[in-house]
Amino acid sequence: MPKRLNQIPFSLLDPVEIREADEGISDAIHRKGRLVQLAGSLGYRRYWFMHHSPLADQGATASVMLGHLAAVSSEISIGTDLLVRSAANARAVIKPYALLDALHPGRMEGILTGNAASWLTEWNDVQRSATFQYWMLGTETEHAEQAGKAGLPFAFASHFAPAHLMDALEKYRSSFRPSVFLLKPYTLASVHAIVAASDEEAEHLASSLYMMVLNLLRKESKPLPAPVQLLNMVASEQEWSSVRRMLWYSFFGEINSVRHSLQAFLDQTEVDELMICSSVFDERKQTASLRAIADLFRQFQSVNDGC
Repeated sequence: MPKRLNQIPFSLLDPVEIREADEGISDAIHRKGRLVQLAGSLGYRRYWFMHHSPLADQGATASVMLGHLAAVSSEISIGTDLLVRSAANARAVIKPYALLDALHPGRMEGILTGNAASWLTEWNDVQRSATFQYWMLGTETEHAEQAGKAGLPFAFASHFAPAHLMDALEKYRSSFRPSVFLLKPYTLASVHAIVAASDEEAEHLASSLYMMVLNLLRKESKPLPAPVQLLNMVASEQEWSSVRRMLWYSFFGEINSVRHSLQAFLDQTEVDELMICSSVFDERKQTASLRAIADLFRQFQSVNDGC
């Protein structure tokens, strides 16, 4: 039986730390607080951010940010990558998370990347709470297989590395082994989505994301820029091709267009949960977009589309 949008959980990934208009790090931190509060109020199940960020470079470590975001919100799960690189550093890395888990039971989530799944025993030596949720985040079939063999839920970062999505999902499901963490496979995929009053406005808002990705490809670390006219964006055809490949699973448009695109993605992947990235420069327009997307999941109804 095909899944419908209103039958699965939806979550939020916040990949943007600094915006051009920010006057300092406090602007970005307070905005994250407002965003996690909004997500919780709209029914998003979890809120994730990645540790390798400009905020981390300025001293806002992952544990500091987790503690702040948990304190200003309630119920919504909050996660970030654990950055466990070896058994030697596992204990030092994860001790702060054990304390946060004790303060906010059932809400902390640790995202494992690379070969970090192999250090789970080190984590269990430090904290043994059954409320802490582990995830494996990956972009390759290798990561999917690790997650399956470890019996972990698997999240695929298709919002920026879409190439191996379908193969990875198949590999994870076929290699899954029940564990103390999970009894049956559980998959999540991340996509970009922006809802606006028209397709044209949504594409205009998405130009900030295009520029951010273009800067990343050029190895230029810059804040999220304000939207620009796409014709004014200077890039080579090769750069544009790379941007389009990275953002293959991106759905920008008016609400019905995004609804059909998200449902088609769900039909194709059969994932258990969708995670939304909505990198919009204007906070009010980002809020409006996230509200509209939440409505698609909470109130989705088939309307003369044979579904």
